Amino acid sequence: MNIKSHHAVLLRELSITASVLILLFILFFRGNIGQFPSHTHAWTQSDRYALSLGFVDNGLDLFHPATYNLQPIYQPSEPVEEEKGITRVDLPLPDYLAAIVMTVTGNKNPVVFRSIILIMGFIGLMFVFALLRNMGIDFVTSLFSTIFVFSSPVYTYYLDGFIPSVPAFSLACAGFFFYWKYLKHSHFRDFILTIGLLTLAALIRMPFIMLFMVVAATQALFNLRNKSLLLKESLIILFFLSVFSAYFTYNQYLGKVYGSMVIEQLLPARSLEELKTIVNQTLKNWKLVYFSAFQYLVMVIALTGYAVAIFRKKLIDSAVQRFLVVLVMALLADIAYFVAMARQFPAHDYYMLDSGFLPVLFLTLIGLSAIKFSQKRLFVFGRYLIQLVLICFIIYSSYKIQNERYTSKGWDSVEITTANFSDSQKLCEQAGIASDERVLVIDAYTTNIPLILINHKGYTVLNTSSSEINESLNFNFDFIAIQNRFLSSDVLRNAPRLRSQLLPIANNGKIGLYRLTDNSQAKSYPELMGLEHQNRIFSMVKYPGHDLNTIPMNTNFILIDTIMSLPVTDSLVMVFECKASLMGENKGGLHFVMDLSNNIDNQNFKYYDSFTLNPFFEHGTKQAKIEVILRIPNIEQKNVRYKCYIWNNGSNDLIYNDMKLQIVQYLKHTF
Repeated sequence: MNIKSHHAVLLRELSITASVLILLFILFFRGNIGQFPSHTHAWTQSDRYALSLGFVDNGLDLFHPATYNLQPIYQPSEPVEEEKGITRVDLPLPDYLAAIVMTVTGNKNPVVFRSIILIMGFIGLMFVFALLRNMGIDFVTSLFSTIFVFSSPVYTYYLDGFIPSVPAFSLACAGFFFYWKYLKHSHFRDFILTIGLLTLAALIRMPFIMLFMVVAATQALFNLRNKSLLLKESLIILFFLSVFSAYFTYNQYLGKVYGSMVIEQLLPARSLEELKTIVNQTLKNWKLVYFSAFQYLVMVIALTGYAVAIFRKKLIDSAVQRFLVVLVMALLADIAYFVAMARQFPAHDYYMLDSGFLPVLFLTLIGLSAIKFSQKRLFVFGRYLIQLVLICFIIYSSYKIQNERYTSKGWDSVEITTANFSDSQKLCEQAGIASDERVLVIDAYTTNIPLILINHKGYTVLNTSSSEINESLNFNFDFIAIQNRFLSSDVLRNAPRLRSQLLPIANNGKIGLYRLTDNSQAKSYPELMGLEHQNRIFSMVKYPGHDLNTIPMNTNFILIDTIMSLPVTDSLVMVFECKASLMGENKGGLHFVMDLSNNIDNQNFKYYDSFTLNPFFEHGTKQAKIEVILRIPNIEQKNVRYKCYIWNNGSNDLIYNDMKLQIVQYLKHTF
């Protein structure tokens, strides 16, 4: 085949691969490409989105990355003169590219950031295909392998996300493409590109420095007898290592002067027993997120390929052998990284992308190519058919996992917080709050999500303990935002002084805005919520005064069960209040439940929300004022069954009185 024909074939193959990937992108990402950071690791993903927005705000100053949060998790060595949210972070290149596009287009929607990551991931997958074809692996197997990489559930999930692991992985794949070319053809420019791309990957995501070091070390071993080549390679390695070291030093400076929102130290297991527990927990949490069951089957087949090649003494050529040495060394380095950061792995699936993902994948894919089949048409057809069936199952497995991971859970405080703060910027504008005023979010659950949505820099309280709330009241804020859902159970319960100090200025049924004042007369829950300014649609009072009643154990205690047609709006809330005394121990399993349904005319509408009441009786508390507010969804149906009850499945011994249940529509947002 002449060069022109070869290029035409290669272009056709690249076009087919790109088309298949684009179709898969449409299938997987059409529903969430514009979605705000959510679901698994929404905390970390929203921090990255905040970095991008920070670059837009600071005039694209790459060397002073900042988020909306003014209180770093890791404090600077000395207090800063002016809090700006600047933080230590690995080179935020994807975040910066997204900020450039946002600045040019004037569009700050998450779709910009997600698209940048997706494009980088696409380029990485194309380099995977190009590498395999360059190694002489046939087109169908190379395409199968590229889709195999795409369909790894952990990779698919973050492919249109915000975490820099995917761009770093793509750069590493590009680096290994040129490294293979260097091993095969010895063109020194390919070595320069290899080291340069691996350096950039390590700058974006520091664990990728392991690949850099492995390539550097193995090349030194390969060239011990070739002093001149060893010197040339060493000079290139030292140059790029100095670039990495320069940014690393600057990053340390940022952490020292401004603090950091990201982890700064190693977190190994504290004992061998703990390491065993961590390994088991990591596998329990993520083994089918790293790879699907069918992908593990392919890995077993790949191991068989290596075994057969060794048995037949038909090991692949020397360039492939060297490439395999690098991959095995990289895998060993990644095991060392796992040991060094062990305590992070059970809670962070994307750490796999930063470490063992690349060597495991390429070892698997090269192992598959080591299996030699007869070239008779029937055998070739059979092999392609098996690959087609396997890849269909692999794609389906990943698609199913993505749907599960993007399904909102009623108990997910991060998703609840995101929904509650969705209209918070508008509420601030209605309340006349200036754009430069700083906010304190007392029940934030993440460091940046509520701040991004409310569009104000400020501070977040992640753990609503008494000490953390009281400490936060000393921050340099101008106003306070608290989610209605958690006002009583998480905030007032732990900081009762706020009943006197909070001055309500606005409430939209989801969050309340407050000014902090000097101590005054304590306010009631309805006063803090602004309920007296709203439209009361339904009200029920049971057992007023001293009429004591017992909540039945291990059963549902019905409060209301009625059919109503309420206004079609998202400003409705269910408010529940009562005085209660716990007679025995706090056994857990005590919930206020709102169950909405409509089975009339085949509507099949169902909505369920519950709120645990046991926190009101924590720390030995025996008597409590229970106060709960739940949002009623926007229901475009009539004759909805509204059922509310106390679910005492924990068999708590509880008596109560002064029970009140209301349905309120928030019409007036500012007071």
